[in-house]
Amino acid sequence: MKLISPSALFCGVLLSFLGEVLQPAAAAVLRRQLLRHGEELQLRLSAAGVKWRREEQLHAGEQTPRVVVRKPKTDDRDYMHTTFSSGLRVLAVHDPSAKKTGFAVAVEAGSLEDPSDFQGLAHFCEHMLFLGTKKYPDTDEFSRTLAMYGGDHNAYTSSEETVYYNEIGNAGIEKGLDIFAQFFIAPSFAETMVDKEIHAVDSEHKKNQPDTQRRLWHLLRSRANPKSPVHQFSTGDLQTLKVQPESQGKSLEQALRTFHKEHYCANRLHLVLVSNTSIDEQLELAHRHFDALPAATAESCPPRPEYTQWPLYNNELGNLQRRITLGTQGVPELWLIFPTPPLKKRYKELAEAYIWNMLGHYGPGSLKALLLKEDLSHHYSYYVESSVAGSVMFVTLTLTEKGLAEVDLVLKYFFAYIGAIQKAGVDDELLTSVKKMRQVEFDYQEKSSSEYNLARSLAGALPSYAPEDVLTAGGLI
Repeated sequence: MKLISPSALFCGVLLSFLGEVLQPAAAAVLRRQLLRHGEELQLRLSAAGVKWRREEQLHAGEQTPRVVVRKPKTDDRDYMHTTFSSGLRVLAVHDPSAKKTGFAVAVEAGSLEDPSDFQGLAHFCEHMLFLGTKKYPDTDEFSRTLAMYGGDHNAYTSSEETVYYNEIGNAGIEKGLDIFAQFFIAPSFAETMVDKEIHAVDSEHKKNQPDTQRRLWHLLRSRANPKSPVHQFSTGDLQTLKVQPESQGKSLEQALRTFHKEHYCANRLHLVLVSNTSIDEQLELAHRHFDALPAATAESCPPRPEYTQWPLYNNELGNLQRRITLGTQGVPELWLIFPTPPLKKRYKELAEAYIWNMLGHYGPGSLKALLLKEDLSHHYSYYVESSVAGSVMFVTLTLTEKGLAEVDLVLKYFFAYIGAIQKAGVDDELLTSVKKMRQVEFDYQEKSSSEYNLARSLAGALPSYAPEDVLTAGGLI
């Protein structure tokens, strides 16, 4: 089905009429006026948050029509998304006030894709990509180029994606982006650097071991369904990446190459550019440096797998209704973890926002008011983690001395409050109020002042949401 913008439809009908009833000169003048009207209407619709696609035309080197991203009313940026012929998804952002160029790539592969015999491989691959490519074998070439033009870089590996994000002065973007593109086209994975960097990853893990939250996080994941990759050790260390595999005759270098080939393929890559140059100029820049990516096919680059067929926690597995105590020198906390139905694909409904609102209420009769009055907890936080492996809600309560001594009472109050919410059902008036408030917060949010941070956040969102929803998802209901 061909989708066109309302303005394009309006102008198209009238323009066809003009040529039949008006003199050529008069018709030409009115055509220009109507086309300007169409462009202005498109801008107003975009600013008002109306979602639609541009007229269905394909540009050279692209396999999908370009999509406009729904944005806040106060956002003066322009966002355009398309898919290159190789399968690479690209989001170009024109920011008239940008001082530098931000650029990032998100890969639809994270620790969930770690092979069971190389746990932590996704994280290790992230480290290795900065250490030379076939075209630029110098391991310091990228960081040196960024530094020369006032830039910076970083990366992270989560359970379901790996994100590389950078910024650079505009004068250095051609060289910087060309070096960066080679991370995904032809990394070197030199054996000498593999042996060196494995110790850096091992040191990173050892540095994080004293952190109570990290310890608890890994402990909770280790209690998940053994059939799910959530159960695995996501960070990786010398033992899981080198010692154990090599004792079985397996090569870390070869595992890296296989992982990169299988998961860093064009259909699973999302490129973001943020600059004060035009959308067309940015897309041309992306073509120059990323068109060397091998074209993806359904066989060479299938959609990333999902793992929701394995429930993370349930009574049959015996990993629900369990209490774990972890010693710590810090402020005592009570962590509660609840498996929920998979929510990742239902991001527009944002069901968890209703629970957040109820838990965040401070007024009379609320859980917070009761815990404060009883001097059991002065603060708690809550969030839901949704991935291709399922959804889990976490509630973390900071306990007072009394709360630590009376944990069962804290639990009694918490579950009584949740039970009351369930019994009352969804309050339509409250839900409407939450939706309106979130719309206002979205439309009038403060503009990010950093191209670096914007590129990072957009890249991190693209693998999970439709392109037109990349700004609204997680915020609007």
